[in-house]
Order: sequence, then C-alpha cells, then structure tokens
Amino acid sequence: MSLIETAIRRELRTRPDQGQRSVDEILTGRSFAAVVLDDGSVGTAMDYQGYHGGGSPGAVVCRRGSQVTDYLGTSPGRSLLDCDLVRTPPAGLDLTRQAVKIALLSALSRPWLRPTALAEAGLGHVVAPFDEVHAHQAGSAVTEALTRAVGSAGTVGVIGFGGLMEHLAEVDGVGRVLVADLHDAPRAERVRSTLARFNARFGEARIQLVGDDLHRLADECEVVQITPSSLCNATMDEVLRTLRGLRLIVVGPSGAVPPPVWQAHGAVLVCTELRDSRFVRAYHHDDHLYEWYVEYDRRLAYWPQERRPTE
Repeated sequence: MSLIETAIRRELRTRPDQGQRSVDEILTGRSFAAVVLDDGSVGTAMDYQGYHGGGSPGAVVCRRGSQVTDYLGTSPGRSLLDCDLVRTPPAGLDLTRQAVKIALLSALSRPWLRPTALAEAGLGHVVAPFDEVHAHQAGSAVTEALTRAVGSAGTVGVIGFGGLMEHLAEVDGVGRVLVADLHDAPRAERVRSTLARFNARFGEARIQLVGDDLHRLADECEVVQITPSSLCNATMDEVLRTLRGLRLIVVGPSGAVPPPVWQAHGAVLVCTELRDSRFVRAYHHDDHLYEWYVEYDRRLAYWPQERRPTE
C-alpha cells in the first residue's frame, strides 16, 4: 500500500460517518475516471490509460448496483475504505483501476474541502475560474497566494508540463523555472513550441526542460510544483521522498483529498478542482470533457493563513 494512500485513508477515518457512504456509480472510458457517492459527492482522477498520449478515448463504461460491488470488492456493512480496490494495489498497476481508487478517495474527501472546514483548519481559500488561477493577475487572491508560496526563491521547479508553470515564471524574483517531465515523442514538439512561445515573451529562456531529473529539482529549488496525477500512476511516494524538506505547490484536479495530507509534506499552496453532477452529465457526450472545462470549470485554491501575534 502506498504511503500517501495510507495517509489519505487515515485522515478519512477521522470522520465516523465516512464509513457509512456507498457508491452509486462509477464512470470510466474518458481521460478521467469518476465516482459518484450516495450523497451526490463526485470524485474524479486522471486515467492515464485514457489520457496518456492524447489518444482517442474508449467507450464510456457506467457501473451501477452489483457492478459497483464487484468492481470495488466490497460487501454490505463494509466501509469503502476497506474495499479490496482501496486496500490492494492493482495487479501490474491497472491505470484505470488506480484512477477509480483515487476518484473514490476524492469523493469521500469532499467534507474536508467545504468553505467552513477550510476556515476551521486555518486555511485561506478562493474558488476561481481557470484564467484567474493560471494567468498572472496583479491583486488576485491566487496571485498573492502564489507569490507568498514562492517567497524569495529565484529558481522554482515544476513536475509535469503545465499547471502554474507560466504563472510561476511571472512571479517577481523568479529567474528560472525548471520543468521535469516525461513526455513521449508525439508530445515533444508541442512542448518545445509552447516553451519557445513563453520564453519569447520573457526575452530569455526562463522556463527550461530538465528531462525527468527530479534530483536536480531537489538540489536547485526551494519550491517545487508537483502534480497530484502522480497519485494516478503510483509515483507520488517517490516524488515526495525525493523532494522532502522543500516547499510544495500542489496543482491538479486529482488532488482533491484532505488538506492535512498535503500539508504534512510541506504544501504551501494547493490548487485543485471540485466536480459535481454537471461533470457526470458531460461524461456521456464529450469525449475529452473539454466542453465541461470551458463552461463550468472552477478551481479551488487554498493555503495556510498567516498567524497573527496574540495581543
């Protein structure tokens, strides 16, 4: 069992009512797997089987009733946190089953991500559209939070091509953004052309690819953006082990799990997404869910609030 998955399960167990939840529906076949609980909570996670390489998505598979029970390996009276899928790593790392597992944990995590729960945990937060989160806008809550997270770091690392990469390059004082990414041949040209366009605007090679060298990020950066999709290919433990002691910025839709899990590993900013029934409806008619992202997508960003001295 992955250490990070164990930490998520441990946190979820702190709420007794979580053991009473059941799954109404499991959706697979798109770039993200989706799980719908009996209370309407929706959890999603990247399915590398359907996403990697940008290939054509498969047919939608919708599981309900006994199909859910069989897929999860659960039984009446047994907590979802103890179902076979959650407890046992998929044989040979079945990427779709791994995505469903993380989506299930995400759906169960929804109570931790409500505004009142975030405030009680001492976390500032904002729900913002895509462009406000990913584009540098002076005075916006996300830009201010990102600036605080970066602090005085002149070199910032990014794992995975995307997230807040361009936004980070625009933070005052940041001179280099080192990007570690394992991109296959079909994606390589798009990555190079995108970097060329960004760096032309900066007038220098501010964003640089360093291959898959996580250790270089650990050696040269104080702050690193990580992608929670590493949960979906079971590499998150390695990432967190390599970057131990650094400040982390967690960016991605697969990261909607209890905040204490990320904070325990040095997260100073988390940007993720909360999906709902609109995502489930879009699943059946939008091959890559692009229409849903354009019309409905909202990002949740949260961060530790600065403690004021007691008067």
